[in-house]
Amino acid sequence: MGTGAERHTTHSIWVTLGDKKKMNNNNGGTKQLSFRLPKSLVDRVDRCVRECESSGLDLTRADVVRLLLNYALTATGGKLDQLIETPKGGRKRAG
Repeated sequence: MGTGAERHTTHSIWVTLGDKKKMNNNNGGTKQLSFRLPKSLVDRVDRCVRECESSGLDLTRADVVRLLLNYALTATGGKLDQLIETPKGGRKRAG
């Protein structure tokens, strides 16, 4: 019986079967990225981490960034013009 204090990980959420197969072989199935974010964006990520922790999920900043990045790429089909704001609601044209 659970006490309500169990911790759940996100691995089953953000790692697909194909990802698991790639990560289990030694051909470099994952790559590390490093980038800087504005403090306000980091604060928003941290807020997501705290909200998930209060729901019993054991998340790191990296987990949240992976989830959000995967969602954004899936939702837009990789078409970043859907995410980029342009003046007066216009769309930027690809060069």
